[in-house]
Amino acid sequence: MSVNVDIGSIRRRAQNFGSLHETVARNVPNLLVMSVNCANRMVANLREGGFVDATRDWRIKDYSARSRNCILFAGMIQYKVCNFSLFLQTLLD
Repeated sequence: MSVNVDIGSIRRRAQNFGSLHETVARNVPNLLVMSVNCANRMVANLREGGFVDATRDWRIKDYSARSRNCILFAGMIQYKVCNFSLFLQTLLD
């Protein structure tokens, strides 16, 4: 998902989630978890870095926004994901 996505666009994608092929839909929760984990690790690495500049701050905002968009999308498709509570726990760890 793009960084500059509005909530309406995320909602439309979540509504279209049911039309995805079962094989694809089954893998989306795993991809969301991996995306959020990667973004969170990148933010942590950038914050631990010794340099402070505008590019670093921009990247932190970028990764945080992508992670937030993935979590919003995951929340909107929660009833279509098997074992959502386990998925959410993994996402928030």
